[in-house]
Amino acid sequence: MAKINYNPQGVSLAIGDLELANRNIDIAKSEISTAVNIIRNARGVSDYISIDYNWILNLPVDCQDLITKQKNEIEQKATQLEAYNKDVDNANIFVRAAATYGMAQIKMAEGVGTAGEQIIDGFASAAGFIAGIFGAKDAQKGIGDWVEKDHVGDFFSDQYTNGALSSINKYSYMSSQGTAANIFKIVGIAGGYVATAFAGGAAAGAIKGTSAGISGAKAAFSGGKAAMNSLKYTAAAAGIGGVGEGTQTGLQSGKSFNNAFKQGAFTGAIQAGSVFAVHYAAKGLGKLKNAKLKKPNAIKNKTPAGTTEIIERTNKASSTFKSATSSSTDDAMKGASKGYSNYNKTTNNSFADDVSGSKFKKSTAPAEPDVTDFIFEGSKITKHGDTLYKVKYRDKKNR
Repeated sequence: MAKINYNPQGVSLAIGDLELANRNIDIAKSEISTAVNIIRNARGVSDYISIDYNWILNLPVDCQDLITKQKNEIEQKATQLEAYNKDVDNANIFVRAAATYGMAQIKMAEGVGTAGEQIIDGFASAAGFIAGIFGAKDAQKGIGDWVEKDHVGDFFSDQYTNGALSSINKYSYMSSQGTAANIFKIVGIAGGYVATAFAGGAAAGAIKGTSAGISGAKAAFSGGKAAMNSLKYTAAAAGIGGVGEGTQTGLQSGKSFNNAFKQGAFTGAIQAGSVFAVHYAAKGLGKLKNAKLKKPNAIKNKTPAGTTEIIERTNKASSTFKSATSSSTDDAMKGASKGYSNYNKTTNNSFADDVSGSKFKKSTAPAEPDVTDFIFEGSKITKHGDTLYKVKYRDKKNR
């Protein structure tokens, strides 16, 4: 049970109180002796009254002997506890770790045994209740005596204290009655209920398989596996075990068999309901976890709505713009080349007259295009008749 917790200061105070009691008895003993002598010497007492005063005189001595015995026992126990804890402290860490691991395994085994006993007690409690209904009070009492005793718990408790498990209990970091050890016991109890569900399903499967001509072992295993995974079988085992546990607790607290059985039925209903509650809670948490881990559609190589259309329209616009730029530039270059050629054919005076006469005119811009068109603005030189014109224009290209 790992190190034993005790209060050395409290032990010292207790021993001091016992020693003080002995000193007070010494004072009382003297007063008692004086009182007895006064009574003995009273006139006529020795002639008419015969009293044995020895028991009165010996009473303080007997009390002192009892107090001294208790004091010595406390001191001896304190010495043992100190030696025990010192031995635990000096143990190798690997020894303690191995003992702790062993304690965990043993507590789970104890839990499995406890689950089996609770289920047996559950059926026995139901039988005792029915026996009471039919007036079989002796049978009910015998069943009650059996259910009330914690057979598995008493066996393991004795082993932890004086039996084969005492060394494991001594060097383990977990006390056999501690919280950590009891958690492993609860795990064992749950495992015992599942094992019971498997056994029940295996038995039912074997019977059904035999009637259907299927191998008994194969049918039993299949039935047991199905039952183990079945919520109702596990809940039934937990419910019956709860009946046994609750009835035992009620009987140990002094209740009558019928009242204890009612307490057991209530405990069984809670345990069976807890199986369903834990199952559906775990199922809900699993769904929530999966929902949080689920990737968005875009991450799964799927293009979000509208993205493909935007890309296509952007590519088309880029292509149109390049085409418009190239076409308009070519037109401008061709116009400039043609105008330059005409210029060579025109005399300098004639061209000067054209310029001075403001014959070199600007054309007005065309009407605004549709807002859906792409627009390229530029200028080119063109000829109308014998006159050269510098034209500003807007060239629109539809998508």
